Amino acid sequence: MYDQTALDGAWDLVKDWDAQTREDLRVAASVDGLQARAGGINMHDLAREVVALSEAGLKARARSGAGGLVPDETHFLNALKDSVQTGKTPADELMDCYNGEWGGDLSRIYAEFSY
Repeated sequence: MYDQTALDGAWDLVKDWDAQTREDLRVAASVDGLQARAGGINMHDLAREVVALSEAGLKARARSGAGGLVPDETHFLNALKDSVQTGKTPADELMDCYNGEWGGDLSRIYAEFSY
């Protein structure tokens, strides 16, 4: 985030957090992903705000790409925007497959998620 307005907005989100809140969020996020909650903070709501700040900052920055065909860098947020919209991280999606259609067969990850 190189846009000052976005940086200020990010600071406003976290400036009142103490060390324990940060640690609690870190641990909760590692276990529950976007469903995490700690210190009265809902991780999904926080992610939504952070992605919105990032998008606004990238639009304001207006660094074009692909020879000017892409007006800014907001497309780099697409995967994050998808996660925020669905409430599921890529890890959640993998677990859904593992516990569902894969029937606990982890070897299917190679066939279905290889690049």
